[in-house]
Amino acid sequence: PMIHLTAGALHTCGLTQGGAITCWGTEDNERLQAPSGTYLAVEAGREHTCAIRSSDRAVLCWGNNHQNQSEVPDNTTADALGPGAEHTCVLHEDGTLTCWGSDADDQASPPEQTFSSIDGGWRHGCGLTTAGDIACWGYNKYDQSQPPTQR
Repeated sequence: PMIHLTAGALHTCGLTQGGAITCWGTEDNERLQAPSGTYLAVEAGREHTCAIRSSDRAVLCWGNNHQNQSEVPDNTTADALGPGAEHTCVLHEDGTLTCWGSDADDQASPPEQTFSSIDGGWRHGCGLTTAGDIACWGYNKYDQSQPPTQR
């Protein structure tokens, strides 16, 4: 059975209880070409998807690579994934982030803080810091990178 679902613009991927990934929807840009093996996590961006491999926590991405959003830097491992439209961010065990892909609106330039969780948006990203605050970066035309005042 599936234990997690994630949806991109025109595709969806699921993670089974055994760690396998299955994707469905449009095949454009090879977005359905999930790697074989077992995985801990899978998250979809707009037209690409990334996963954390069980054996070594390595990050693998597939699908649209127009802005190098699926081109994972060498030796990248992660505890969490935050793919966006044309960028990808990952959360490392030490709470730091690494991002790659389009940085046209600073969406691949997160603040130098430590995080406990992250998520990617169209041209922005947000995360919960280890202090419990919300930090966002990138495109902000609609105040999507301007979190509410902490209470």
